[in-house]
Amino acid sequence: MKFLAWGLIVLTVLFTIQAMGQQISGRADVSAGRSFQRHEADRDREPEEFQNLMSYQWIRAFLPGTAGIFLLYMIRRGDRLDPFSPHFQGGAEIDRLSDYLDEEEHKRQGCDAKD
Repeated sequence: MKFLAWGLIVLTVLFTIQAMGQQISGRADVSAGRSFQRHEADRDREPEEFQNLMSYQWIRAFLPGTAGIFLLYMIRRGDRLDPFSPHFQGGAEIDRLSDYLDEEEHKRQGCDAKD
């Protein structure tokens, strides 16, 4: 899963570089839609179409990275909560739970001894 998350982040970097290049050159070229039609626009000749295509490019660039970062967050959170993980951070909670259970067991055995 980490490979998928890092792959999404790398994809964001590649899409961002492509969008920056098109923004600087003033010529947007996008393959979009179900039929993968090619949409092209020049900043000088078609400013509104160019702006729309660049908006699409920037949104397309950052969505995979956002998903990748969220996926990494979920993976790391799972590692912190998994007692078998080397990154487990619940040692103090486990100790408190163990103490609580020991006290309850001691109370229960104390009540059983009186009966």
